[in-house]
Amino acid sequence: MSKFSSKTLTYTALLSAILCVVSPLTIPIGAVPISFTTLIIFITAGIVDYKISTLATIVYILIGVVGLPVFSNFQGGISVLFNGTGGFILGYTLCAFLTSFLVCKFKGLKIVYVLTMLISTLILYIIGTAWFMIITKTNFISAITICVLPFVFFDVVKIIIATLLYGPLKKSFLKINKR
Repeated sequence: MSKFSSKTLTYTALLSAILCVVSPLTIPIGAVPISFTTLIIFITAGIVDYKISTLATIVYILIGVVGLPVFSNFQGGISVLFNGTGGFILGYTLCAFLTSFLVCKFKGLKIVYVLTMLISTLILYIIGTAWFMIITKTNFISAITICVLPFVFFDVVKIIIATLLYGPLKKSFLKINKR
């Protein structure tokens, strides 16, 4: 079993805390609100390695599952996983892992970062929409209309913002990490 360094634990705690503070803030537009969670996950995945970004996301989810109101609209508790948005929450872990793993593997190439954010978003749509369909017993067309179409534009904007912040934040992180 590998040991976690104090830096790893500190980064994980800090990034989990940022997720907990930002994620409840949403823009309500229907059954599934616009959340800033994916933006923070993508930024995190771009600047730290896949172990830290994935663990930070898991810690954030566990904090919400035990009842703290860190999910969208200040919700918390395990019951949130069993409403229409639960699949999106669980899918965040895969987004963090996939994006960060591929960014690390391809040495931080910006095009890889953008492509993995797009792929991760598509995977999140699939997981979240399937979960929504099962939990709410909604048909495919209705689920896509509720869970995907209203969010495509906003998710593209989040990917653009993450891409613009990637270079400066990565540079700052590397500078801090060398200390």
